[in-house]
Amino acid sequence: MWEFLSSFRVHPSNDPIMGLLGWEAGRGLMGCDDMLKVAPFVALTLFIAVHVTYFLVRPAVRTWEAAPGKLSGDDLAKEVAFGVVGIMIHCYMGPAAFNGVLNSNAYGLSHNALLGHPDAFEGHQEWIDISNANSCVGFVFTGYAFYITVMWCLGWEHGKDKIAHHIVFLSLALLLSGTNTFSELAVYAMSMELSTIPLNVNHITAHIKSARKLHLASGLLFIISFVCVRIFFFGYGLARNIGYFVEDPTKCHLPFPVAVTVLVAFSGGWLLQVYWLKPIIQKIKEVVGEKKKDE
Repeated sequence: MWEFLSSFRVHPSNDPIMGLLGWEAGRGLMGCDDMLKVAPFVALTLFIAVHVTYFLVRPAVRTWEAAPGKLSGDDLAKEVAFGVVGIMIHCYMGPAAFNGVLNSNAYGLSHNALLGHPDAFEGHQEWIDISNANSCVGFVFTGYAFYITVMWCLGWEHGKDKIAHHIVFLSLALLLSGTNTFSELAVYAMSMELSTIPLNVNHITAHIKSARKLHLASGLLFIISFVCVRIFFFGYGLARNIGYFVEDPTKCHLPFPVAVTVLVAFSGGWLLQVYWLKPIIQKIKEVVGEKKKDE
């Protein structure tokens, strides 16, 4: 399977966005200073983008016919702007993280390197380059998670479970930034954002009366991608990296209690995905039932 998937991978040197994020072949391991350059820029850019998009789409959205009991007017314009910006960032972040998983496997990063032990990178510049590429995706996610937290506080995002999810992974991103520890596990986790693309589409179309078919299609696609990416793919990566740690905890760059806390937090993040699965399936059943009634 990995050989087939690796045929689709892109080396960081062929990714123009990596250069903008500070990635450079042949340099040393990236650290917290690099994260502090990228994450705030990403958060500010997304914050500006969502407000600009809101003002651009508001005139058109006001003319749309809302679905019964759903958002309309300025509230719908906010939902559309939030969703459009979400689609844009996830269209980069999800595939970039998935590509990081493929590169980590293709270049055979050792267990010690994936656990962040500095000595493991000596004489392996390619490993450093790949680890730095994974860190760059992590810096983008850190900025995104901070942006989402701010937007939740401003009332653009809703749900205590959602903010808990983002705070957990934001905390992990901040903790792991600059340590190069669990870099493969991190990109496994960030690959979950692939499923957020159809989710953003589903959230937007839920409020538009004329977009019922697209709403149903995006919902079904979200369910499929949710199970594949968030339950199985991330679950596999989590089990794989827990195995690396259990095999030899002394090779981990983090102190033992911190490393265990990180793995417990990632495990909690995966369990949250399992918890979300049942209500998501129930919601899709309701939508399908509504569609049958309409027909």
